[in-house]
Amino acid sequence: MAVERIPLYDGAQILHYDDDAHVYTLKGHIVDNATSILRVINKPALVQWAANMASTYWADQIAPGKAYDELYLEGVLREAKSAHRKVSGGAKTAGTFLHGWLEHWINSQMKKRKPPSMPHHDGMKNSIELYQEWEKDNTVDYLYAERKVLSVKNLHCGTADAIALVNGQLEVIDFKTGKGIYAESALQLASYAAAFSEESGSDISQGDVRRRIVHIPIGKKMTMWDDEKIEKDLSGQDTYHDYKTFLIAKSLYQWTKEVEKKTPWFRKKK
Repeated sequence: MAVERIPLYDGAQILHYDDDAHVYTLKGHIVDNATSILRVINKPALVQWAANMASTYWADQIAPGKAYDELYLEGVLREAKSAHRKVSGGAKTAGTFLHGWLEHWINSQMKKRKPPSMPHHDGMKNSIELYQEWEKDNTVDYLYAERKVLSVKNLHCGTADAIALVNGQLEVIDFKTGKGIYAESALQLASYAAAFSEESGSDISQGDVRRRIVHIPIGKKMTMWDDEKIEKDLSGQDTYHDYKTFLIAKSLYQWTKEVEKKTPWFRKKK
């Protein structure tokens, strides 16, 4: 069983990650990941998107006026049901590559190493160049890349894509590569900001640690949400209030887990 030890708080706290069970623990207590917690929030747009993918696949395989036998139709129906997973899988592959490239890029700047080679894929290259243009237009001093953050007080964790001083302001940064941004991204970043504030002795209620969402859909226009834009477009609340909302979602998530554990017939949320 592979268990990773992640020292935080200058080594005073050791977060353990069981890769087989996909579980984080701290001193024997389960620590919920922010992305898992926020799955408790319904995303109706995803349901319609999956239905659209199934419909598109079916339309591509069935021609008007042509006869098909039962086996062919059964095969098309089976593939249509999972069409959204194939599209999502392709997007995840591209997103994983871009995240990995940006991690190497940030590390190369922090450690004065040779930067990674620019990818040949036009969409990837365009996305990276847009991000680098933003860097040039601002003073960005990176402190961490792919940094685990942990709240000992409230037992939740996550991974900030980057933590940096942006024009002198301490920020947690999250890269999004999908087509759209969900409002709960504001809550996710608030949990990261709160956890890092707790570790660093900062105060999110005073705006010591702020949020930045970098939306880089592959090959398309980049959108940047700093804390002010997050408050205006996504949540209407500052980091501190969004964090309190995150903790409410965490309580609901834990309640759901307890119900599923105690009631075997309860239908689990996928």
